[in-house]
Amino acid sequence: MSTRRALDRMARGPAATGALLALALLLSCAVAYQAYRAARAQRAATERLLRDHAAYAAAEFVRRAEATLHAGFITLNYSPTATVEGRPESTPLMDAAVYRRTVREQDTWCECLARAEGFFRMTMRDGSLQVAGAALDGATERWVRTEVDASVQRLVRSPRDASVNLYGSAEGRYGPSEYQMRIGQSVGRWRVIAGRTRTLLYTVAFDDADRPRAVYGLADDATAVTTPVFARVAGRVPLLPASVLRGVPNDSLLVVTVRGPGGVLFRTGRADRTAPAAEEPFTGEFAGLVARVELRPGAVGRLVEGGLPASPLPLLLGLLSLTAATVGIAFAQMRRQQELARLRADFVSGVSHELRTPLTQIRMFSELLLGGRLRTEEERGRSLRLIDREARRLSYLVENVLDFSRGARGTLAVAPRPVRVASAVAEIVEEFAPVAHARRMQVVTRGEADAVAALDRGGFRQILLNFLENAVKYGPPGQTVAVAVERAANAVRVSVRDSGPGLPAGERERIWEAYHRLDRDIDRVVGGSGIGLHVVRELVGRHGGRAWVQEAEGGGAHFTAEFPAVEVGAEEEAGSMAEGAGR
Repeated sequence: MSTRRALDRMARGPAATGALLALALLLSCAVAYQAYRAARAQRAATERLLRDHAAYAAAEFVRRAEATLHAGFITLNYSPTATVEGRPESTPLMDAAVYRRTVREQDTWCECLARAEGFFRMTMRDGSLQVAGAALDGATERWVRTEVDASVQRLVRSPRDASVNLYGSAEGRYGPSEYQMRIGQSVGRWRVIAGRTRTLLYTVAFDDADRPRAVYGLADDATAVTTPVFARVAGRVPLLPASVLRGVPNDSLLVVTVRGPGGVLFRTGRADRTAPAAEEPFTGEFAGLVARVELRPGAVGRLVEGGLPASPLPLLLGLLSLTAATVGIAFAQMRRQQELARLRADFVSGVSHELRTPLTQIRMFSELLLGGRLRTEEERGRSLRLIDREARRLSYLVENVLDFSRGARGTLAVAPRPVRVASAVAEIVEEFAPVAHARRMQVVTRGEADAVAALDRGGFRQILLNFLENAVKYGPPGQTVAVAVERAANAVRVSVRDSGPGLPAGERERIWEAYHRLDRDIDRVVGGSGIGLHVVRELVGRHGGRAWVQEAEGGGAHFTAEFPAVEVGAEEEAGSMAEGAGR
């Protein structure tokens, strides 16, 4: 009952450990997921903050640019087309360059007029269109007339609501003069003509009877009109709160882009579509323009302490992979320990069985001899020979276990000396003959008598006995086992060939591993500890050689051990052979 409880504890132990490892892996996944969600939320909040900064800057830019442009458009009412000396519609137009020099001194001066050329005055009485500066092309003139006619018709229906009184003075060609007129609200239009964005800005002047008298305006390239204003606002006006800018100019933090119907009108730097950005449309007479503000890569660290958080996904995946690998290795080690425990149990069982068989034979025939139950001398001699055979086999088995233990601890040592291999093989085969005779097998040897190799005699004995034991154990009764000694370049090869079932190609390397046995042998309940061939490869390796197995001609297994050859004189070899066979 105690043994059963111990086995149950052994079975429950790995299961509990496996459950704990699986739980640890699940907890690691949960922690990694929570960390990823938290980092992702932090990054999203930071990106929203940066987009809010960009939106604030875009709204501020539009507000300041609209105010500046609007002030400049009021100046159109003092333009060379609106200069009054008597009736405005009959006043000669002032040259645009002269006008710019004149009104630059006034409070209403705007950079939008710095490069403007297309000033015009359209008289409503006769529809005449006069231009001060660059002449309007046909498409632009048609656009001006169409827009003005539509706007005048709207204003005629409600002139009071859409007009204001304007008082001022202007420098005419014949000297200064005072005037008073009522004008409509400023009107702005944008259109792409001949691949370029054109702007139309104008106001309508009324007479005392609320009749449209003339239209004063500007029709020019949108870039020429707007670029000076946008450059001034982007370069001189703070677009973010002072606590955010901290004295840093806009250009160091922001990229401002203004688009019109025909494309980009203004840009302060190279755009990066991956950077946090916001767009703000212009309103009123400037509808059709859109301002986009992007944060430069270096601005993130100034606007947000620590900058934009990096994605933790690679690190979390790395840690999770490391955890999974650790748990996997722990599972593998646990299974390996279970497998080793099973192999050790099988080894102990196999060794016990292997040792019990010769011990049983020795004990039985010893009792017969001691009890005087054997009547004839022939029976007593046969019993003594059997005791000797089983004692030798027991010695071989014990030596195998000791060599295996020394190899596992790294203390297995050999002392190779020059040995005539054929002579040593003959001695070992003769020693093994009783075991072969018991299975009705015959062991034959052939080879080169003068082949000499550096061998540890005790180690070589274990190697050859393991080969012969395998041949006897797995071969059919009555077979002939062939042992050969051959030279091969600078080596001497000792091979054993049997008539057994042979070995599958996939098992010819695995059989050299400790405890490994073929499934077919387990099913056949063939005795063995599973360490014999492992000891062989260890001993051959200590000699500086190698061991392998291949399929024998006609079926069966062909085991070979190769040892370094040496060249020695006969006297030296005789001295070697005279030493004891034991280690």
